[in-house]
Amino acid sequence: MKTTRRIFLGGVAAAALPVAATTCEAVTAIQIEPSALAALIAAYNEVTAEADRIDGLSIALWESPDRPPVAMLDRAELTHSYRWHMMKQKFVMSRDAVNHLFDCEEKVFKMNAEFCGGAQNFEPHFARVEADRERYLAIFDAREARYQEWATSSGFHDLGREQDRLSGLENDLNEAIIAHPIKTLEEARMKAAHIKKVYGSSMSGTDQAVFLATLINAGEEA
Repeated sequence: MKTTRRIFLGGVAAAALPVAATTCEAVTAIQIEPSALAALIAAYNEVTAEADRIDGLSIALWESPDRPPVAMLDRAELTHSYRWHMMKQKFVMSRDAVNHLFDCEEKVFKMNAEFCGGAQNFEPHFARVEADRERYLAIFDAREARYQEWATSSGFHDLGREQDRLSGLENDLNEAIIAHPIKTLEEARMKAAHIKKVYGSSMSGTDQAVFLATLINAGEEA
């Protein structure tokens, strides 16, 4: 599904934006060459727009009636003894989790065999557990194969990889924008607008520290 592309670090950025307004008074208002900051923000907006488009395609595929369900075993499909090992879980959604159910059942019989003696009397129980394990793993594997075939042939996996690539690029561009030194009043306004768009009222931690440093440095240079 849609990947989380923007990093919201928590905290309040409201304190950061007024600093921009007061510091702007000391920043030079004349800009002769095209701003590198403007180019970074334009690139960020282009990447964001493309990421939104890819997200839309991914969501449309996920919601398609042709999509097979993700591989899982429903609690109702299992016999009582295996359901007990699931506790409150309604589904088993990985091969390891399927194996875990039968490993737990096997341990129960091993404990009983050690306590009661006569391990040979429990051999039919162990054989049943292994037969059930093989049967349920075959069901799970068939469902997983069907889902993976769809995800590959439909392009869903490709869209996911593109989402990851754009997410990394978007984050890199955002970091570059935050760290870019402010040299003009217009750049201060552009950076403040970008921060409001990306973070809203939640900016703290490293990003906030880097942003404030660019304001302080701009005031010192002026």
